[in-house]
Amino acid sequence: MSPGVYLREAFACEAARVWWSVRTVLAGLLLAISGSSVDAADLRIMVHVADHAGVPKKDFAEAQRHVRAVYRAAGVVVDFLTAPRREAAVDDAHHVELVIFSDRMVTFELQSGHLTTQVVGRASRPLGRAYVYYRHVAAHARDTRSPLSLVLGMAIAHEVAHLHLPPGSHAGGGIMEARVSGRMTRIPTFTDPQAAAIRGFLAGEQRSGAGIRLAQAQTPPADRPAAGSEDLVVMEVARRSIR
Repeated sequence: MSPGVYLREAFACEAARVWWSVRTVLAGLLLAISGSSVDAADLRIMVHVADHAGVPKKDFAEAQRHVRAVYRAAGVVVDFLTAPRREAAVDDAHHVELVIFSDRMVTFELQSGHLTTQVVGRASRPLGRAYVYYRHVAAHARDTRSPLSLVLGMAIAHEVAHLHLPPGSHAGGGIMEARVSGRMTRIPTFTDPQAAAIRGFLAGEQRSGAGIRLAQAQTPPADRPAAGSEDLVVMEVARRSIR
């Protein structure tokens, strides 16, 4: 990559980061000026699930419970739906998609060079879509002797958060850490600034109605591997096996 291209991409990333920070602050100011308090029941994320991997129902239900607990601690309600996002009712929730890749889809991504075996999830903000690579989630759970539901819940919570946090939101620890290693016994929570940023984003979307407009917009099919421009907003959680 030439220095010029690198600098242009770096500038674009920094501009996006600043914009997301500004809009979060503005959302908080609007709430303060209006004198209204934010109730967790008023800030909701509706996750429309396309499970192409056939995750065992018990493990998936437990993973969803973990995700709800993490977001509840941040003051946000999360619900999971199997209906397509395009069929979402008009409401105040922010509708996003979760696509769990099958083995065939993961293999396609690996062979196309868009994926490595270390990556368990990605997120595309423009599409409002999170991706989880179930084969890699299950491998990490097996290799580290971690409960499958915890690893899956961690991947889902992390990737969905990228849809509501500014670019470059990986942290040095906690649930937004870029890498996980060793045996998992619990899912970390969001830091106070991360939780405030998510609430601010959702409050802004609720006031503008942008969440439901995104839900009703025409987006590329969710049952196809992420490719093209989505790679520009890739956020990863990498796995390391116990040595």
